[in-house]
Amino acid sequence: MHKKWQVTGLSIFIIGITVFLAGCLDENNNDGQEIILQLDSVGPLLAEWEDWDNDGIDDGLRVGFYFMDQSENIIAFDNVEVFVNAELYTQVNTTLTQGEKGRLVYSNIFTITSSQDAHPIHGTALKIPAGEINVDPEADYYLGILEVSVSVPHQGDFHLPPDHFIRLYKQG
Repeated sequence: MHKKWQVTGLSIFIIGITVFLAGCLDENNNDGQEIILQLDSVGPLLAEWEDWDNDGIDDGLRVGFYFMDQSENIIAFDNVEVFVNAELYTQVNTTLTQGEKGRLVYSNIFTITSSQDAHPIHGTALKIPAGEINVDPEADYYLGILEVSVSVPHQGDFHLPPDHFIRLYKQG
């Protein structure tokens, strides 16, 4: 009789552990791909020129944004592969408010694995080197349009509102 209770007790224990561990796997989809829990939106887009090597000369654009939940609280994650498509365009038919999208002067797909990789203030953010921006200061207006989209596998694509006031080069 004791052996029967021991086997039954062991079976219940194993089932309990299995159910508990299955609940812990909540942040994986059925392919084993990590997902970002509570992710609802991405933004706002923050970009500015920065001197990366402290020589007094701006080296390129530092681009960042936040990952947010439904209440627009910033959320953090690690070990999730996220793709960030950044495109920079010239502006044509400019007015005091904004111009129309002109020609593409920079395009890249960044791969990040942590929310810190895109954090605009405390993280590393994304870097667009000045030398990779294909712009002609003699012909192109100095302000461009930056478009960024974020693709999170199994969770969708997030398109940030474009920034129409990105400096393409230093004037004068």
